[in-house]
Amino acid sequence: MKFPDDARTILYYREAEPHPRQPKRQIPRGPVQEQMLLGTSGAPAASLESALESEASARAKGAGFNFRWNPAETELRPLLRRVGGAEGQESDATRDVFLERLELVLKPGALSSISLDPEIPVDTRYHIFQHGFQSWSLSGLREHSEADKFVRLGWKHKMDENPETPHQTNLPFSPPLHAFPAKGRFHSEHLVGLEEIRESGDGRQAQSPARIVVYAAGHGNQNIRFRVRLDPHSGRLLEFAVIWDFNGCRFSKHGRESLTPIAWAVERSGEKSERRTFAGLLNETMAKLASNFVRKRPRNNGVIGWCSWYYYYTKITEDIILDNLSQLSRSELKIDLFQIDDGWQRAIGDWTETNEKFPAGMKYLADEIKKTGMRPGIWLAPFLIQKNAELMRSHPEMILRDEKGEPVKATYNPLWGGRAYCLDVTHPRYKEWIGDTIQTIVKGWGYSYIKIDFLFTAGYRGKVYDDATTAAGRTRDALALIRKAAGKDTFILGCGSPMWPAVGQVDAMRISVDVNHIWSGDWMSWLMRDRNYPNARGALINTLTRSFMHNRFWINDPDCLMVRGRNTKLTLEQVYLMASVMALSGGMLLLSDDLTLLEADRFEVFARAVALNRKCAPHTPLPLGMLEYHFPRGYYNPAGFLGVWNSSSGPDRIEIPVPSGVDEGALRNAKDYWTGNKIAWQIENNRIHIALAPFESVVAVL
Repeated sequence: MKFPDDARTILYYREAEPHPRQPKRQIPRGPVQEQMLLGTSGAPAASLESALESEASARAKGAGFNFRWNPAETELRPLLRRVGGAEGQESDATRDVFLERLELVLKPGALSSISLDPEIPVDTRYHIFQHGFQSWSLSGLREHSEADKFVRLGWKHKMDENPETPHQTNLPFSPPLHAFPAKGRFHSEHLVGLEEIRESGDGRQAQSPARIVVYAAGHGNQNIRFRVRLDPHSGRLLEFAVIWDFNGCRFSKHGRESLTPIAWAVERSGEKSERRTFAGLLNETMAKLASNFVRKRPRNNGVIGWCSWYYYYTKITEDIILDNLSQLSRSELKIDLFQIDDGWQRAIGDWTETNEKFPAGMKYLADEIKKTGMRPGIWLAPFLIQKNAELMRSHPEMILRDEKGEPVKATYNPLWGGRAYCLDVTHPRYKEWIGDTIQTIVKGWGYSYIKIDFLFTAGYRGKVYDDATTAAGRTRDALALIRKAAGKDTFILGCGSPMWPAVGQVDAMRISVDVNHIWSGDWMSWLMRDRNYPNARGALINTLTRSFMHNRFWINDPDCLMVRGRNTKLTLEQVYLMASVMALSGGMLLLSDDLTLLEADRFEVFARAVALNRKCAPHTPLPLGMLEYHFPRGYYNPAGFLGVWNSSSGPDRIEIPVPSGVDEGALRNAKDYWTGNKIAWQIENNRIHIALAPFESVVAVL
């Protein structure tokens, strides 16, 4: 079988009917229906060449849809349009419909497993690279024997991952609390990677393994997700599906739309050298995508700053901000920006009013920050609102509501006192309001750096004003509004955002879960089974696995560094490991400690991380061991630095590949950036071998 020629295409939709009180408005009715566009359920799959025959069949049956792939060698640019039924025949095509999703599905049929390429054997065994939906969604290695474990709480899953993605279980129903997840069944968002498993004793061990990357190949109105099913015992590929999410958008009876394109890159077994890795293929593929995907490349010589969040959270005051600003201004270290995070606003949604803790107002603080030579920065959540906000009372038409007329719940945050709700980003009044709000903050107050958070909520379902929009389209258009209001010279950091729709709209993007002053979770994360729970380990994993985005889509933000020795559960070794990964990443590097209490030796750790980061910032780094370890054990930055670490709580012997272009002689004589000592490692057969203590890290200066 071959992808995509032998795949079936299925469209899921709901019929429309006039609104009982607004006859000109259409609303969905009845259950979700499905229609086969290519291929026939229960029969051998049709090929792409049958598209024209499918169109004729659709017209004759009054099915109302036509679908074309427009295939190239390694790319698909799909087109979906409505078609009329036979003359005089009533059909679905005479009415609008509400689209749910389109699936391109490759299953084995009579075979035991499938391949996505005719030159890769069907008995090939795989592990995968699973990519998360938004900033906080964990991304990394998944083995065929693992299960795709969602957090037990439904509202937390919606907040951290794609709310359209269903729980994978072998049961005939979806159990409560996301119980009984099925092994070997995964969803990956925006892109997915597969790599052939090689083990000692394998006759093909000396050859490079087969590798495949499939990805959304540009902007589009549909978020793309991939469904992969591996045999939980052998790792063979049992199902592969590409899913275009329409999120219940209205598709008119005359509708025609080019869907989000997809593309793929394939490396067959033995095609590349032993030094080639999956990270290398991913890096190369995304570099090509970025050349077409992004209009303006970010210029990055290092973005260094301070953030109030991870020490004070919402308990900031005007005096706290001024005290830390004064402390930082006395340092000889060059700092680019000073970010005031959550806790200054009157309420979520009332972004032009401060609370009583900031009596002089936010313009005053921006002016004080500018006097130090730093760029003033401020946090806001432009798509959220609380019930105690004045905006809720003054402009109820801007609130996104469900079918019962109730505000759509966005998230729960105990620091805010409970629930926050969604704004309808398609409403004309919202568009006017957000433009005025951003201009007040940027031009009126003088904040040339804004961090916009909880951006995933623009895509939540509800009775949106413009019901012909998708989640991806709403997110992209809302970000474009903010960019236009802020101006091209304002530095915009996105956070909590779906990845692909934000490309080209922000200067930097959070690419990790929230850091924390704990390494790998606590009893609460265990109880909730929450893989996206704030912790240092998860943040660093995403920093490594999403390196391919840096300096291509935007400047990566790995979240804040904490170096303090008090009010933390992180050990000094873990602090150095965090500093090593974040500095080598070349991404933003923001300190989040109380500077009035920070020990001098701990501030020196930050200062040295800054010096390393400045050198690494212009480059896109390469994670090492990306699909060998759940936490990649190494990092190579082309500026001339290579880091290796033990991220576990016990001693370990690390083995990772020598990256392409690195001289083995330089490695043998390399010294550690932090200590100046020669690194005691062995270089054999294009592999680095080193024994490290728990959480120990080294950074080689090449």
